Amino acid sequence: MDDVNHIATDEHRVRGNLMDTLARRIETIDACVVQLEDGAPIYESSILAGRGTIQSQSEELVRALFVIHLVHDLGYQPQAISIEHPIRARVGRGGQRDKYADIVIWRLSSVGHAPYCVIELKSPDAYYAERESAWEQQLFGLIPFIDPRPPCISYATWYADSHGDPLPEIELVDSIEWSTHADWTKAGQPIRSDTIPANYGTPTKDPYVSGSSVKDLRIEIGENELGHLQRHLHNVLWGGGSETDSEVFNLITRLIFAKAYDETQTAPGAQYRFQIREGETVDEAVERITILYREALIQRLGYSENVANARHVRVPGKGTDAQIRFAIERI
Repeated sequence: MDDVNHIATDEHRVRGNLMDTLARRIETIDACVVQLEDGAPIYESSILAGRGTIQSQSEELVRALFVIHLVHDLGYQPQAISIEHPIRARVGRGGQRDKYADIVIWRLSSVGHAPYCVIELKSPDAYYAERESAWEQQLFGLIPFIDPRPPCISYATWYADSHGDPLPEIELVDSIEWSTHADWTKAGQPIRSDTIPANYGTPTKDPYVSGSSVKDLRIEIGENELGHLQRHLHNVLWGGGSETDSEVFNLITRLIFAKAYDETQTAPGAQYRFQIREGETVDEAVERITILYREALIQRLGYSENVANARHVRVPGKGTDAQIRFAIERI
């Protein structure tokens, strides 16, 4: 019973934070495409809805924040956005039924609309726990039934930071390059971008740069966000029992040690070394981070070069590319 009460309290807190964040966001925008009525988001009529929404859920508040972001920050027209868009999918042996995409962004033209990006959303407390099933079933599992195939698919949520400001967590994948979940996973689940491009732009993954006004590391992290990160790093890296707790702990410790050293050594205006850059494989990133880790062992712990050079961030044979990529990008 205590666990049930704790979960209910956590969900109530998440919803409360999101509601406060959404209300503040709406107040800052003239003629906002989303309004709040009796504590529930109401969308402008030009935004198409394939079916009714469950407005009491935290996920609906995430969607409202995301729609505002698309229209008022990124320049998409309201009529280019649909929510709960029905997709006729095959199920079982020859059966069909409608499944629903949380958000679809459309390219508008006089001869018809073409899907640009399909977005699956989760509440912050479900984002990491449901990540794998969402990518496999609700994104890669649905796009074969969308014609023409959208070039982008995305998995996202919104947090409220310690100041109550909206904080997105976005993974965007090139669905033309990666046609199946299996192929994407085999390649280490590469993320094409951690943002939605503005106004149908080309997805890019900007590097983290020390002192950058565009993309630097965040200094503040809330207790709730840290708790989610801690639990889900363990769950993803543990892999349902394929790795022991000590192996997971040792990997995270090595990564955090390398990252902490990187933060102290990177000069203003330079790219941090602890990151996976655009177009880079997991092995290429791990090789650079291993050099960083060995430097930290020598400079911070006084290891000799011979001893340090025998150490590895990633123990050979332990962890998949997807797990290692996930850990680096989240940390």
